[in-house]
Amino acid sequence: KKPENNICTDKAKSIVDYINKCKEEGKRSSNIIAKNENRYKHLIYTKYGKYVHKENKVDFSELLLLTRELFEKEINLRIDYSKKIQLIIVDEFQDTSTLQMDWLKVMMSRYKRNKIIRNCFMVRENPEHIIKLEQNYRSTNIILEAVNAVIAHNHSRLGKNLWTEIKTREQIKLCQAINTTDEAQHIATVIRDFHQCDPEISLSQIAIRYRTNAQSHEFEQALMNSSIKYRIYGKIKFYQRTEIKNALAYVHLIQNENDNDAFRRIINFPPHSIGKTTLNKIGNGAKGKHCSLFQYVKLDSSLSKQKKFLILLI
Repeated sequence: KKPENNICTDKAKSIVDYINKCKEEGKRSSNIIAKNENRYKHLIYTKYGKYVHKENKVDFSELLLLTRELFEKEINLRIDYSKKIQLIIVDEFQDTSTLQMDWLKVMMSRYKRNKIIRNCFMVRENPEHIIKLEQNYRSTNIILEAVNAVIAHNHSRLGKNLWTEIKTREQIKLCQAINTTDEAQHIATVIRDFHQCDPEISLSQIAIRYRTNAQSHEFEQALMNSSIKYRIYGKIKFYQRTEIKNALAYVHLIQNENDNDAFRRIINFPPHSIGKTTLNKIGNGAKGKHCSLFQYVKLDSSLSKQKKFLILLI
């Protein structure tokens, strides 16, 4: 993809995926022997770990990793929490990562002596009986017929045939896309052509359903490119609003002067006529002094305008 701000988005994504994969396997950079093709990713993972530690930040996988490490090290703390949590129900267990599984084992380790395995679903009268949950309430009969045909080739599975009361004659249409952008543009084109062929069908009768809010950007861009008016339902949640993010950034910076991301977010909010040149000066100065952006502004006497603003936070 085209580099943005001198960053190749494809390479950046591969690095993020690598870091996430390592963490989901419960591995720190210090526990990995990197192969030649992953050496630069491993180097960035190492620097990323140092950066988030210095900034006092965590990502989602880090929350689990830190918790696992804490409970492995502090046995009394682990026992205390495991006494409070005697039953853990895991949804979508087949998608459990190595790190999540390790966390579960650590949390339930004190019960191992009892050799008890508690299942969420039990039939006491006839425990060896297998109950198949075959009725589907979401998909149509056409979709389930295709699903059953594909899954039937998995010879290691227990026999199960999904069915539904939702009937339709609408056939499945396959689209082979290069990436998510291409996929979104194809859908937008289908909607445009469909509407043009039958103008009596209103656009308000057509909907795109996606799994996460993060996917909406591609669809929004594709719909705008195709001059299709659209409306998003329930996308912007409270904590996703710009003003809320800005307000929280102020709180984060007050609590942690090393939070450079929070500093960059609020330095011009409200506008203080602080341009790119000044921001670069602050960034280079902070790097040279080995301190945070906020701390450098307090040290540099030439940044009087910025100090007047930041004095409210000190």
